Amino acid sequence: MSTREKRLRKQSEDPRTPPSHQPESRITPSPSPRPRPPDNLEEGEVEEVGKICTPPSDVLVVEGQAAEPFSTDSAQRLIGQIMVWNGQID
Repeated sequence: MSTREKRLRKQSEDPRTPPSHQPESRITPSPSPRPRPPDNLEEGEVEEVGKICTPPSDVLVVEGQAAEPFSTDSAQRLIGQIMVWNGQID
């Protein structure tokens, strides 16, 4: 073991905590390895490997608003609304 490794180990140990109570840090592998891309795909081709679904409860649908050009006035209104919403969250 090199001197640098010894120094690093000493710094990582907490002198206030007995050695038996030091948490062990381990790197655990992911549950399953990443699948390898198939060999028969050409460059630019895409293979569907799964489907992403969003439950209806997570979707916000806004109807009846006409698309208006983004102006300084609309930006100020939007900033004001965001500030009100942030105040309600806090």
